[in-house]
Formats: sequence, structure tokens, C-alpha cells
Amino acid sequence: MISPIEIPNAIAGCILGGAIGDALGGAYEGQSPPIEVITNTVARISDNTQLTHATCEAIIEAKCVDPATIAAVFVRWFKARRFRGLGACTLKALQELAAGQHWALAGAKGDRAAGNGAAMRIAPIAFFCNPEDDDDRALIRNVCRITHHNEEAYAAALAVVIAIRYSAFHRDAPMHLLPKAVAKRLPDSVTRDRLREISTGDLPSIHDLAVRHGTTGYAADTVPLAIIGASHVNTLGLKSMLCDLISCGGDTDTIASIAGQIAGTRLGLDGVVADLAKPLSEYHELLRVSQQLRELV
Repeated sequence: MISPIEIPNAIAGCILGGAIGDALGGAYEGQSPPIEVITNTVARISDNTQLTHATCEAIIEAKCVDPATIAAVFVRWFKARRFRGLGACTLKALQELAAGQHWALAGAKGDRAAGNGAAMRIAPIAFFCNPEDDDDRALIRNVCRITHHNEEAYAAALAVVIAIRYSAFHRDAPMHLLPKAVAKRLPDSVTRDRLREISTGDLPSIHDLAVRHGTTGYAADTVPLAIIGASHVNTLGLKSMLCDLISCGGDTDTIASIAGQIAGTRLGLDGVVADLAKPLSEYHELLRVSQQLRELV
């Protein structure tokens, strides 16, 4: 189990690890593999980290996880044009929220709403909500529904929460068991079935899983691949793990961002590669919100 002194390290590692993955992957989004990833170029974050940052701000403002406050902060950022590269479902929801729609009604619905928008911003919730608690599960679902009214999008986001909690609060548990640990706590979903499949036998490589299921913006493609990436972090290291994910093409920024959040949680701030994090223009601001979250936890 994690000690109180390690919590700030885990939170900062999560937020900055996600930002690194987002920034590295952003330059290659939508490209076909194989991709040669260059890590010494100036990169910038996208909506993955911006929505996560806005979620952190809302938790700090409300001093708890409150969907109404999260929705209000999203609208504030949207009106200030602080988001970059929003997906179609998230954009639609924010437009409706800005027009006065209630947060519980604004999210996109139907099969097309099974995208990554909820999973890529859910990470901070993991330090405040325990998926073993029914009320907390309902709260996680409501946070997802701000932009995505879809059970697969919720299951994928829940998988990210469970993976981050495994990485943060079970420090002695090996990362190669992460897919199995996540799968057994998920509801019936494609995300669960793919993680179960991964859990039988040897852990597949990042490349093999990407070829098997793809690297699209579909949450059930993205999240299991990100979890597999994070599962390999102890053997590959953060930088190589992210580069391997990005080299597979597709939704590179989101896949690498989610994997960076999970792996960064386990590595902590001290284990996140400084030469990748410090060049980010948002580095100090992300450290600040990480500190404020720690004080609430």
C-alpha cells in the first residue's frame, strides 16, 4: 500500500506522465505505422491534458468530485478558447453546455459516443473515488456522462481509474498483472473482454496488441492498449514505452497520454523523465495543480 508521503509523488507523476505522452504523441496523430518517434523536438499538449487539467481545477474549486462543477469549469475553458483539438463528441457536449444545457443531458449518445473523451480526462478522479464503492462508481459514471452517454465509454474510463488506483495504492503489486486486475473489476463490456483476453497467457507486446485490435479513437481499442503499454513500463522505461505506443500510429496522443498517466502514477514524479517534462510550457502549472490535489487527498 502507498504511504501518505508518497501520494504527492504519485499524483504529480500521473498528471505529468500523461502530459508527456500527450505532447509526444500529438505530432503523429492519425499517421500510419511504422512511425519513427523523435523526442528532442518542441511539443505541446492537446485536449487530453487540457481536459485533465480542467478536471483538476474543478476538484480543487469544489474540494470534491462534483460533476456540475466539472461541467462549469469545462464551459469556462471552452468560452476562453483554452481547449485545442477537441473530439466531436466532447465538442458537441461543450457547445450544448455553453448554451445552457444541464450537464446530465449534454453528453453525446449512441454507438458513436464510445470514444476516448471520458477516459482521457478521468485520471484525477482516481485519487478521490474508489470503484469498489457503489456511490463512487455512480459518481464516476456521472463525470463520464458530461460528454459521453455510452456504457463502453464509461467502462473504458472506469478501467483507467482502476488502473491508476492499482498503480498508486498497490505499490508492491507487479505491473504485468495490471490487465487482469483491471478486467475483474469491470462491468460487461468490450474493454473488459479484451483485457481478459490479454490476461490469459503471456502478456502481448505493444505492437502485437495494436495490430490485433487497432489504434483508433474507439475507447475499447485505446484503453486496453494504453494499459498494456503501462504494464511494460518497468521493463521498457517510460520514454521507450511511450515511443513504442506512438510508433503504432492512430490516436497516438490519447493512447500515449493514458498510458503515461497510469505509468507515471507508478513511477511517481521522481521517475518521470525530467528532460521530457520540463520543456512543456505547462510544466509548472501542472505541478501546481498536482500539489493542490494532494492537499485535498
